[in-house]
Amino acid sequence: MAPFLVGGVANSMFVCQMRKEGTQLVGQKIISGSYILMNETPDYESYGFELAADVKEMSGFKAVAWASSQWLKNEPQVQRKKFLDSLIRQTPEKSVFELGEKQEAFQAYLFSQQKEGLTTAFRADERYFIGYSDENEFALLSYSKPLVIANGERATSILQTWYKEWLDSGKVGVESMIPLIQQNGETGVVRLTISK
Repeated sequence: MAPFLVGGVANSMFVCQMRKEGTQLVGQKIISGSYILMNETPDYESYGFELAADVKEMSGFKAVAWASSQWLKNEPQVQRKKFLDSLIRQTPEKSVFELGEKQEAFQAYLFSQQKEGLTTAFRADERYFIGYSDENEFALLSYSKPLVIANGERATSILQTWYKEWLDSGKVGVESMIPLIQQNGETGVVRLTISK
């Protein structure tokens, strides 16, 4: 059992249990959460998820806000900062998504699907978010409150589509998933998949 960043974005850590069969690692089960974010260097100021974020704003050693998405990794720093500033300024609204106690299941589902635009974020005032973003828009759900921050109809529509797909899947969550090693060039990365 070991912790892995399974979503390719910050704050997608799960503890994964695997068994070795011959030369292959076979996923057994996953457990939500993790201990501290793993890092190969000992000289950092924080143990927070911002270490894996693609853009962040800090106040001393404290994260004010951060965001992480595959598309952000390829953007110039100026564009990343512009995106984060927009996310910080956006006023949260009441969410129409009915997640309640199933919030964690929806998060795990999104990490398992690896959809383009999958984004995790943090704001000190409202904590953690997950959802969709691109260069122009975002729609992100709060992990802990029935809130959404969104600045575009297209982004909101994409997030609603993901939500409907999750409902259609039977609201699968952590208990329905196993870790899977996915080839990434010469190495493998751990991802989640829905067990059959």
